[in-house]
Formats: sequence, C-alpha cells, structure tokens
Amino acid sequence: MKYSLLMCLLLLLASCANQQVHHDSSTVNIQSDTGQIYLTSTVGETATPSPVSTVGETATPSPISTVGAIATSSPTISSSPLPLAIQNAMSNGWKVYVNVRYHYIIAFPNDWAPERESDSGDGRVIYTDKLANDVRIYAYYVVDDLTPQVNTERIGFHTSHIALNNGSTAVMVIGEEDGKTLCEVTWIPNDIVYHFYIKTSKKFFENNKQKLIDVIKSIDIATDAEEFVRYLKSQNKYVD
Repeated sequence: MKYSLLMCLLLLLASCANQQVHHDSSTVNIQSDTGQIYLTSTVGETATPSPVSTVGETATPSPISTVGAIATSSPTISSSPLPLAIQNAMSNGWKVYVNVRYHYIIAFPNDWAPERESDSGDGRVIYTDKLANDVRIYAYYVVDDLTPQVNTERIGFHTSHIALNNGSTAVMVIGEEDGKTLCEVTWIPNDIVYHFYIKTSKKFFENNKQKLIDVIKSIDIATDAEEFVRYLKSQNKYVD
C-alpha cells in the first residue's frame, strides 16, 4: 500500500515538472491592430516584442521634410558683351562710342553732340559748341621715342592719377592755357596710348567737372569691338 502511494506521488511530481518546462519554453503570437505579428518570449522575463514583416506588405517610405529648404535659382546672365560700367552708364541714358581701329570704348552724356569719327579712325570729338569748348578722345600706337608724351612738368600744371572704372590708373595733367582750362589724360595699358584732350572755358569745366571725370573713368578696352558695334546697333544705341 505504501509502495503504491509512493509511486503515485512520484508520477504526480513528474507530470507537474513536464508542464512547467513546456510553459516556460512556449512562444505567444500576438496580433496587433495594424496587422503586424509579434513573437513574445515568456522564458523567465517579459521580452520586448520584435516586429515580423508580413508577406506582401508594402512599406510606406517616410516623407522627407522640406522645412527650412532654400530654393536655388539659376543666376541671371546678361546678354550684353559690354563692360559692366558701360552698361550702367547706358542705363542712365548715356551714349557709347566704340573705336574699332584701336579697340576702345567710352560713355558720354546723352545731351552731348559728338562729331563724326576722324578720317584716320583714331577717335573723335565727343563735345564741342559755339564757345569752342572741346572734349575729344583719340589713340595711337606706342613707337619707342617717337611717341609724343604729355608734359607733366609744365609750369602751373598739376599732375595726378585717376582711377578708372576698369581698375587701371591713368595720368591726369591739368592747368590753364590761353585763358582756358586744359586737361589731358593719358592711359597706356598696352602698346596703345589712349588720350583725352579737354580744353574748355573755366566756367564750363567747373560746371561739368563731374561729368568729365565720369567720361574719363568710363574708358575700357573693347576686346571685340566689332561685336560691341553689332550689339549697340541691335539696341539702336550705336553712335555713328
């Protein structure tokens, strides 16, 4: 009898042990509201659910935030081949003269009536009037010692330098001659001498001094004079 009870007790203990082991090693499947299936382990502690991708499910890409994005626009490229300073002068209503022979360009006030280009093609008078006020620009090649130079040591004349819009520097000599103001400006950027000759009454010079300075400062090299002329003609801005 005791033996039979002992055997029953042993069988009961063995059955309980098997049930405990099976419970600890089990895995519970949990269906979420979104349709994802999670596997949860129950061995000794509560595990963090790991998502399992379902077959046929299409992943939705996360949207890319555009907050703070800066729109980039392509730079505007001017169609004008002219130097920027000349373009600015034109926008203020000034005229433009291009010399094809010596490849230079200048701007001057719209109310100035220039004479025709010289027969030699070296330049032109850009202002004259009945009072014999004279403003002209011309050029010539440097030929060693044969090239005439502006006398910077004339008595009563003052020599200074003037900064041009193109970044270069020209020499200015100014004084009085025959009761008038005489101003000569020489710029030699290469093998060509560019020369302004200004001889006016003292009153005209003082009243138009800033305009004269702006005309002088506007001179620049016309790298492609023919192209400059074509462009000006297309804009009805060419001064013949």
